[in-house]
Amino acid sequence: MDFSNADKMPDEDKLEKAKQFKQEGNDAYKNKNYKLAIGKYHRALLHLKGIGQLQGAMPGGIGSLFNGDMIQGMGDASRHGALDPKLMSEVVDLKTDCYNNLAACLLQQETPNYEKIIQYCDYVLEGVPTNVKAIYRKGMSLFHLKDYDKAIETLKEAHTDPSIQKYIIKSRKELDEQEKNMKKALSGMFNSKQTDSKVKDTADT
Repeated sequence: MDFSNADKMPDEDKLEKAKQFKQEGNDAYKNKNYKLAIGKYHRALLHLKGIGQLQGAMPGGIGSLFNGDMIQGMGDASRHGALDPKLMSEVVDLKTDCYNNLAACLLQQETPNYEKIIQYCDYVLEGVPTNVKAIYRKGMSLFHLKDYDKAIETLKEAHTDPSIQKYIIKSRKELDEQEKNMKKALSGMFNSKQTDSKVKDTADT
């Protein structure tokens, strides 16, 4: 695919190509070909980001709905009035699915890039704060990064899900263990100081 020509495609064609790449990514994921799936999802996102450029609806196309500027971008598009609301809704839904699926692919790797997974999940949660899959994957990634407080804070947003509840419990156990170890270390330091004091007192007499 020559992506230099993709910008010249009508928005409807870009949307259809994005749907096609997403489906190919889903098929690759089902076949456990995660590397191929990642490539397909990225291609889908590239087509989505170009939507709106030809109409001049938004600077940089609908790409400004991605990677941190989603809410503001939607407002900009609305003020221009050149993008069909139904089209925008489909774009946001596809964007959400692609980033969610990218996070799922990375979790399947032998050494997952948890920071990247969190980033992808944040892109999803910007538009859909209640997306349970994104909450779960972000919380699980924070747990594996040993950021247990943030893991609990994130997972509590969808605490009724059994899988999420499991990681909340695990995070709390790890925090309890950290607290026990801290108290033990502080107790050891205090006892050591007491011993040193006695040694000094004995040496002085």
